[in-house]
Amino acid sequence: MTHKTQHGKIPYYLLVIFLLLSATIWVGGYLYYEDQKKEIKKDKLEDLAAIADLKVNQIANWRRERLADAQNIFDNKLIVRYVQHFLEKPKLSAYKQEILHWLKSKQKYNLYQNVILVDTNAELRLAVTDGKEVLGPDAKRLAMEAMRKKQVIISDLYLGKIANVIRLTLVVPLFASKGSETVPIGAILLRVDPYQFLYPLIQSWPTPSRTGETVLFRHEGNEVLFLNELRHKKDTALKLRFSINEQRLPSAIALRGITGGNEAVDYRGVPVLAVVQPIPDSPWFLVAKIDQDEIYAPIHKSLITVTFIVSLLIFVTGIAIGFIWRHQRARFYREKYETEMENRELAQRYEYLTRYANDIILSVDQDWKIIGANEKAVISYGYTLNELLQMSINTLRAPEARDVLISQMKQVQEHEGLIFETMHQKKDGTMFPVEVSSREIEIEGRKVYQNIIRDISDRKKAEAELLESEERLRTVIEASMDAIIVVNEQGMIVLFNAAAEGLFLYSSDEALQKPASILLLEETADVHQKRVEKFLSNGVGQCGHIGRRTERTFRRKDGSKFDGEITMAGGRSESTRLVVVTIHDITERKKAEARLLEEKLFSDSTINGLPGIFYLFDENVRFLRWNRNFETVTGYSAEEISGMNPLDFFAEDEKALVGRAIQDVFMKGESSVEANLLSKTENRTPYFFKGLRFISGNQNYKTTS
Repeated sequence: MTHKTQHGKIPYYLLVIFLLLSATIWVGGYLYYEDQKKEIKKDKLEDLAAIADLKVNQIANWRRERLADAQNIFDNKLIVRYVQHFLEKPKLSAYKQEILHWLKSKQKYNLYQNVILVDTNAELRLAVTDGKEVLGPDAKRLAMEAMRKKQVIISDLYLGKIANVIRLTLVVPLFASKGSETVPIGAILLRVDPYQFLYPLIQSWPTPSRTGETVLFRHEGNEVLFLNELRHKKDTALKLRFSINEQRLPSAIALRGITGGNEAVDYRGVPVLAVVQPIPDSPWFLVAKIDQDEIYAPIHKSLITVTFIVSLLIFVTGIAIGFIWRHQRARFYREKYETEMENRELAQRYEYLTRYANDIILSVDQDWKIIGANEKAVISYGYTLNELLQMSINTLRAPEARDVLISQMKQVQEHEGLIFETMHQKKDGTMFPVEVSSREIEIEGRKVYQNIIRDISDRKKAEAELLESEERLRTVIEASMDAIIVVNEQGMIVLFNAAAEGLFLYSSDEALQKPASILLLEETADVHQKRVEKFLSNGVGQCGHIGRRTERTFRRKDGSKFDGEITMAGGRSESTRLVVVTIHDITERKKAEARLLEEKLFSDSTINGLPGIFYLFDENVRFLRWNRNFETVTGYSAEEISGMNPLDFFAEDEKALVGRAIQDVFMKGESSVEANLLSKTENRTPYFFKGLRFISGNQNYKTTS
């Protein structure tokens, strides 16, 4: 397909292809970049979730360990007695020293900052501290609450109002028995410095990272309070706060009920990828986050490579489109040159063919005036070329054919060509039939009718002779006493004469275009069709050739059967090969032959000359004929045998066996059985009862030998 283009300009469809390819390449590069980005985000979220799980479990375990320490003290009845004695008699140094020793061991081995003993008024009585210790209002409130609730209390992280340090305090109330009741005698405060273990645990990051960070926070009023020191901002523990309504802050998002992984903006206003999880059995939440710049740094580096590759592909596409354009331009000019050469050659060839063609060629304009004619036209019509060029094509028609010229030319226009027959006349008035092939063509922008006209006088004469011959043949076929059937290559009946109608009881309309197998027994239809195909394929079915005669059993429309003798001959109709089948009814001849065979087979001299036993019985199992050997072996006379049944000659235990054999004979045509023939004196003679042979399908009797 050649696309016309303006000289020097790239055709629009190539520009469209270039833009589509460029857009496809850019989209492909972008999708590749986004896919890589999604994969990195997915992997990093999984890493952050694993880190968050690790930190949450560590913090939860640390809290459980602290509570377990406090619960051990709560359950220690021995220390309660010492504390009770000390508080009752504080001047007894022995109890004081024991208690101090025990408090120091708790501080040393459990890594508490301070361990303090208070009385029921929350007043300090003993303390193991790293300096001067003063109880603030928060500590006293916790001690009183624990004694009132009679359970261990763990405080949240808080900023001391006196010492101005961040602490977490566990309060263990102490109770002593007084009669049937237990009464509080004081409490032990275990103070934890979060900078010793908790904050380092939170701030540590298990993998190398420039921005990775875990943050502990809690909900306080309508604000998010950060509980630990931050990596990127100092002096923030219990001081840095944000509104819970901050839309993209990870901690604010979590407090609004959304946990898990998401993209967010941290306390610095930097885009991060964050995972938020709650700390079990505490009011705390933990955020594990990392800057998006660090996460996507590898893909940002590859973005330059992807951009370069995409740009290179677009450049190569542009070069390829340019080459295609140049190639099309070159091919266009080459094809144009070749077309011009072909047109010249065709014009020369057309002129030659027109001049020396065997058919008449006339070119006619829209007004039916002849504008071109070849030498055959001059010879055929008897006019000179100049005379023809002054005439209308309608003048060359016979007078009775001139009225249809306009309608025929309209059909030429509508169907882009038309072949039709008409009558033309010569200059001397001679009429002759012609076949016209007319087509509308364009020559140098002008529409003309080109007419190729063939004199078909000889063909018309041959058609008339053929029609006459066919009529004579049809008359002969219809007058034939034998059935004549013509079958095509597909085995379909195409001719069925009157004798065939009378023989098969089908009318011609019922038989035509039906398979020939409807006239045959089902078991022989395939065999006959193969014989017809072989007759045609071997070249035997040439027109006029006659095959040998054969006999076959046929069936009529009513299902009755008859024997026929058939002869096949080859024939042809246009391009189709045919088989002409002649069928002669030989039913009567077959009956006569059967009677002659019967007379020959069952003559007295024939059956008495048989070496073995022979007898004949009908379908009612009555004896019809037998030979002398049968009378001799059985000992019965002819008068006795005529009134007996064939089964009377066998013992009771063999009658059923022989009876089944006789049934098989009438059903299948033959049978064999071994039995003992019983004589009149009741002697048994071994006998192989093997004849039971079917003699004739037209007679209902059987023989044995």
